[in-house]
Amino acid sequence: MKRHMLAILVSISSLTAAADDTVTMPGPAIYSCTQWSDSAANSLRTPLAMWLFGFVSGSNVRTAPNNLQADIYDNGKALAFADSYCKSNPNHHMSQLALAMVEKFGGPKAKHEWSE
Repeated sequence: MKRHMLAILVSISSLTAAADDTVTMPGPAIYSCTQWSDSAANSLRTPLAMWLFGFVSGSNVRTAPNNLQADIYDNGKALAFADSYCKSNPNHHMSQLALAMVEKFGGPKAKHEWSE
C-alpha cells in the first residue's frame, strides 16, 4: 500500500490533450485503464478513485464561472462509469478517463474520442 501511495504522489506526466495542447498532470494520470480495472481486486482502487474525484473537483473549480461543472452526486454511479469506460477503452489512460468522466456528468467536452 505504501508503494502504491508513493507512486501516486510522485508520478508526474505530460500528456497531449489535443494536437497542440500539452498538459502536465500530477498523480496517476499515466496509469492505464487496465490498471484501473485491475485495481478492483487490490489496494490501489481507493487512491485511484480519490484522484479521479480530485480531478473532477479541480475541473469544477476551473469551470464554475462558465456553469460547466460535472455534477456527481452519486459516487457509485461515477465509479460504475469509470468501470464501464475502462472496459470499453482498455488502452486509454486515467487522464482520458478523468476527462471523459467530467464530460459524462455535465462538464466540458473531452478532447478525445471515447466509447461507453
